[in-house]
Amino acid sequence: MRRYVILAYFLLRFYFRLSFIGVVIGGVVHVVVIIWNIIKGIQVLQESGGMYE
Repeated sequence: MRRYVILAYFLLRFYFRLSFIGVVIGGVVHVVVIIWNIIKGIQVLQESGGMYE
């Protein structure tokens, strides 16, 4: 019985580590996409003469 508890504990730790890495990678990708959209939006505004002029 004790062996199963230890096995489950290691599996949970492994899963949490994987999910944490996934969250970090997902967050980085999300930030990059937002920054990319902002840069593209600024380029489009500059090409169309700008809305602030």
